[in-house]
Amino acid sequence: MSVVRSYTQRRVGPWHRLKEVLKLYQMHVHDVPCQVRELLADVANTRRSIEALLGGELVDKRVLEIGPGQKLKTATILAHRNCVTAIDLDFVARDYHVGDYMRMLRDNGAVRAGKTLARKVLGIDRVFERELLRALEIDEAPQIQLLRMDAAKMAFDASMFDCVVSFSVFEHLRRPAAVLDEVKRVLFPGGVACVYVHLFTSETGAHDVRVLSGQRDGIPYWAHLRPEHRHLVRPNSYLNEVRLGDWRALFDSHWPGARFELFREPHLQGELARVRQLGGLANYEDDELLSSVLAVLWKKPPTAPHGLQV
Repeated sequence: MSVVRSYTQRRVGPWHRLKEVLKLYQMHVHDVPCQVRELLADVANTRRSIEALLGGELVDKRVLEIGPGQKLKTATILAHRNCVTAIDLDFVARDYHVGDYMRMLRDNGAVRAGKTLARKVLGIDRVFERELLRALEIDEAPQIQLLRMDAAKMAFDASMFDCVVSFSVFEHLRRPAAVLDEVKRVLFPGGVACVYVHLFTSETGAHDVRVLSGQRDGIPYWAHLRPEHRHLVRPNSYLNEVRLGDWRALFDSHWPGARFELFREPHLQGELARVRQLGGLANYEDDELLSSVLAVLWKKPPTAPHGLQV
């Protein structure tokens, strides 16, 4: 396999990187039980939406997660009662073997390897996993088939999975249209895909850790969309910068009949009004500025008569 650099590979100075790491640490360790409760509630809501389209329980199904991340949070929950495969561009180190981190360093770069190793050494991942297993009332993490793979060129056979999920990954994809086609191909007829996109035009859409952590350091609202403030923003990952209308058009063209839901942030209406009074953000709609996430649900058409797929 050719080397594929992690989506975290963005060049910033060592001082900025250190501050980013400290803020990430604070986010990871703050009230872990609350983090787990919120995660379980979010996954439960997602499960209900998927089951409504599937027409049955999401149990004993073949589930694919695209971009599970290093902590395998959602994959662990879904694998409790399903057969889960997870694919990621990054090499995911499961244990503390030196060889795993050497491979991550080689394949995905020093930033990804350093962040992961730091979380392991500090025990952050262990604390979160222990709390998650406690909440799930199980003694050990369920088995997950974890593969390093490009979602735009999956190695799976057609119609392998009953369900495909992805959480806050599509905004990092360089070829989202190709991934949509691949999901369509590997999904079993009648299967369901569920994708959550963190919108670039949302207030946190630049993935600047200072904004994500609530410690803004004086960064104006929607600074990444305002030319006079854009220089203040430091994204911590690659972003394709696709806007809400373009996402809807893309999903419509590749997954006809897809259902959309926006997760809105009404508490930001006052801030948006103040920015607009100053003449800012005139080229953006309120929907794309006051929504943090676009959720997309799609059911692959079932097999038509005579064995032809619709």
